[in-house]
Amino acid sequence: MRISKIELKWFRGAASEATLMPNCGSIVVFGTNGAGKSSFVDATEACIARGKVSHLANEYSGRYQEKALVNTHRPQGTSSSVAVTLADGSQVTARWTKGSVLFDGGSASPLCDWSYRRTALRQEEMAEFIKSTKSEKYSALVPLLGLGHLETAAENLRKAQREIEGVSKVAQLRQEVAAIAHRRQELFPGADDAALTARLAALKKQYLRPDFSAVEPNEVASGILTAVQARIASLDAASREAAALQEIITNKMQGHLGAVRGAAARVAKVTEPLIKERLNVIDAASDFADELATDQQSVACPACGTSVPVTQFRDHLQAEKERLIEATSLFEELKAAVTLLCDEVARLKGVFERRDLANWRAANAARLLLVQDFLKVLDLRARRTSCSEDDLRSFEQNFGALIEVAEATMKTSPDVEALISDKDQITLLRADIAAEGKRSRVKRVDALMTYIGLVEQFVRKEITAQSKRVFGSISSSIQQLWDVLHPHKRITAVRLHVPRNADKAIDVALQFHGVDLESPRLTLSEGQRNALGLCIFLAMAKQDGGQQCPIILDDVVISLDREHRSHVAKLLMEHFADRQLILLTHDREWYFELQRFLPRSKWSFSLLLPFAGPTIGIRIADEAGDFDRARAKIDIDPEDAESNVRRIMDNLLSEVAEQLEVPIPYVRGHANDHRTAGHFAGRIAARAEKSFKIRKDGVYEKNEAAVKALKVIEPQLAVWLNRATHTFSASGTEALAVIDNCERAAKSFVCAACETPVWYKKIEQTGDCECRCGDLHWKS
Repeated sequence: MRISKIELKWFRGAASEATLMPNCGSIVVFGTNGAGKSSFVDATEACIARGKVSHLANEYSGRYQEKALVNTHRPQGTSSSVAVTLADGSQVTARWTKGSVLFDGGSASPLCDWSYRRTALRQEEMAEFIKSTKSEKYSALVPLLGLGHLETAAENLRKAQREIEGVSKVAQLRQEVAAIAHRRQELFPGADDAALTARLAALKKQYLRPDFSAVEPNEVASGILTAVQARIASLDAASREAAALQEIITNKMQGHLGAVRGAAARVAKVTEPLIKERLNVIDAASDFADELATDQQSVACPACGTSVPVTQFRDHLQAEKERLIEATSLFEELKAAVTLLCDEVARLKGVFERRDLANWRAANAARLLLVQDFLKVLDLRARRTSCSEDDLRSFEQNFGALIEVAEATMKTSPDVEALISDKDQITLLRADIAAEGKRSRVKRVDALMTYIGLVEQFVRKEITAQSKRVFGSISSSIQQLWDVLHPHKRITAVRLHVPRNADKAIDVALQFHGVDLESPRLTLSEGQRNALGLCIFLAMAKQDGGQQCPIILDDVVISLDREHRSHVAKLLMEHFADRQLILLTHDREWYFELQRFLPRSKWSFSLLLPFAGPTIGIRIADEAGDFDRARAKIDIDPEDAESNVRRIMDNLLSEVAEQLEVPIPYVRGHANDHRTAGHFAGRIAARAEKSFKIRKDGVYEKNEAAVKALKVIEPQLAVWLNRATHTFSASGTEALAVIDNCERAAKSFVCAACETPVWYKKIEQTGDCECRCGDLHWKS
């Protein structure tokens, strides 16, 4: 589907109206920097991407990019809009009114199915793609390979893992399960589940009546705990006090303090509070591990800063990742130890504040004064997240004093000790039974996350496999296009590939003078890299699933020299003759070259006038050809008309001499680039006498018309055009004659049958040139 017209109103550089009319054909648009060429590309992207233009996305552009897309001088009460009309008459419009953007016609137009990345290419996008990392190339190319749905599925699976982890609170559950397992080991060292079941049965027999009906372990444990607590409550005041003191004395404080200090010491060895961030750095570092230059001796690891030999870099990254994962487990161990310590502190604090110890606290008020003051200000919630060595010493000092007073004042009672021991055991048994559900949930969550991870790996493997299958045809296209731009065969085997040991990466490999390279950034110049980016884009554009969308190229030859720039037109004609092409350029010479090289039956040409201000906006010159524009000025300014023709012929004849390898006297230095039409006309005419042939009735003969036209203009270029340019003296009659003659000479180099220049193709065996159909021939 082709574009018929692109209309802008108060959009970007456009004022009240600016309309580009490709008329469903290919078009070349010339404009100086700032003339507004890219506004037409922005308009097309805005219609495809529902109001968004990628290169304008930033913090200042506004929610709907209205600060970037709306003309800064739009009159109050008007709206900014763009409209793209296709060959079938369907139209997509986007309108910005009061900031928001409204769409119309998108669902009914084929344009809504286009991919901007396959439709348009800007110079900065072309350069940025080659410079980008493997993962960035992956993000850019996977949707264009038709694998976007698989990548979306893989990303959704990864997000699902993170969401499940958050919603299920599995990390917290693991911590709680680990804490219970630790307490179980303290009270029942080495005991298995059968031993704990036996102990539960013994406690049931000891504390519950034979007619206790509950059989579920959790209900049994709850019943036993209730019975134990009731028995403690039934004791006399002195016994209850003794029981409470026994609970203080039978503490695990020292063990928990030691566990925290031990875990903290192990964590201190890694000296890294941002383990996850460093792991992310290592994952990112893997993206450029394959891109390191082979002659580079070492590289600084971005995670640890160590200088590592290039050959060992990937192994170092893996070792560092394993070390950091181990360090992460140390932090988890420390967190669990702190949790157990804080639980014990909370238990002791609760026992100390019981009513049963009121008389004991009063009797020992002086000795317990500091402990009571400490407990009043103790913030356990804060200590659970941050517990320093000072906090540990504070716990040790205050609870040590509390325990010391309890031991000194308690009257030993074996029955009470046994009762408190049974209470601790049944409390743990009930918690262990309740934890079974948590353990099961952790197992289910882990199994689900493992399954989702395996599915994600499968999807990514499928992406890699399908990418490699598609890469074959795309790489072949890339090489074909590259050979047109660089026919010298120094850079070969250009191909897309998936780097080793990477699941989200794509890069460009090639052979440079026979040496295999896995990245173009190692040896190619900026111009070569940009040319490679152009070839990749065009190869991808061929893979559009039969949509045959237009191809828009915005100033993509800016970094190409004249030789390679000239090959671009040939590339487009040979490989994209059936596609609509919209070329925008600020290169005047290339624009004039394209006018002579591209067939007028398929191509139109448009000029943008220099930008005069936002209220005047983008201005498109009339559609007349260059010679017609010169004719339009004959009556009002014949000198300017002839000056325009001289400019045309300066560019044309210099190109003719270059393409046909017409020998010109050597000129040293910059003077060689300042030759004018007068320097070339006579030499080309002399060479044409024996070299320029035209086929008539199947036989080649001297192109008399071309030779005559060249000879006619030689003196006119030297006398009339020079005089008009330098002395501003010209007549209308003279101007008309020189314009007609120069146009006739210019047309003589373009075949009337196939509309291609005589240098369209070169015959390798002889070095001769000829047009596409062979009617025009130039003998070397």
